[in-house]
Amino acid sequence: MPQKIHYRDDLFLLSTLVKTLEVSLSIEADPEYYRDKVVGDLFFIDATIRSLAENLIQNSHLSARAEYLKLLERVSSDFWRALERLQTGESPSAENYSAIAPQVKSLVSGQRSISQNLRSLIDESLSSDSVDTDLVSGDEISRLLGE
Repeated sequence: MPQKIHYRDDLFLLSTLVKTLEVSLSIEADPEYYRDKVVGDLFFIDATIRSLAENLIQNSHLSARAEYLKLLERVSSDFWRALERLQTGESPSAENYSAIAPQVKSLVSGQRSISQNLRSLIDESLSSDSVDTDLVSGDEISRLLGE
């Protein structure tokens, strides 16, 4: 693992990969050319989201953590929704991926859980930020007012 993680760039690239995956699953490209690549992308995106989520969960002192949590939560949500369309057959190419249906179901469940966990962390972060920034003690008010 690198010493410094470039979260913003990593999340941008991951978001782009998810959008590409969504397009790949929404068209009827010939599966003999693209199925293996798309399947590889499914598992790569899942593993990368999991890794970044774990890093963000563990690194509570990261200065832009709330922003990164929001971005990763959005990517994870977009990803599981695309997988869910594949799982439910809404995707035109769903039948091409029927062989991995159990894995897709597992990925959807796992990504939903990650997304919910990230959402909880975001909510906690927002509530602790508002508590930290909105409260002023009586002593501080007295000093500010020059009493």
